[in-house]
Amino acid sequence: MPGYFFMVQKAHQYRQILIIDDDPASLFLARMTLEDMQIARKINPVQSAGEGLHYLRTNCLNGQSDQENCPDLILLDINMPGMDGFDFLDCLTALGQQELISRVVVALTSSSAAKDRERMQSYGVQDYLVKPITEEEIRHLVQ
Repeated sequence: MPGYFFMVQKAHQYRQILIIDDDPASLFLARMTLEDMQIARKINPVQSAGEGLHYLRTNCLNGQSDQENCPDLILLDINMPGMDGFDFLDCLTALGQQELISRVVVALTSSSAAKDRERMQSYGVQDYLVKPITEEEIRHLVQ
């Protein structure tokens, strides 16, 4: 149509998202939802809080890392064997990363218990989502 200019607006795109969840099905579903939405250039799924902490220490928290390697969003499961989501946040707090927690961590969990929500809020996490994650919840996060 002459005289008209149509612009397609791209959705907000994160550089990268780190998903920490011990349940393979939940990890797969979250990853596929994010990939389908084309919400991030890179999605890094890991199956334990220990792996997530190792990823952050290697790519973001070693003092020589390029901030391009740091995730813009961390979706964190609470209930995991060994190191759970609370232990993960305790480790980040001990490393002086409270600002990182409040800026990028979102709880993504099967627990709808008020005590878990309150405890997560005490760490200053961005949001608390109950699985499974939906496109609507992701759009809400992006805004």
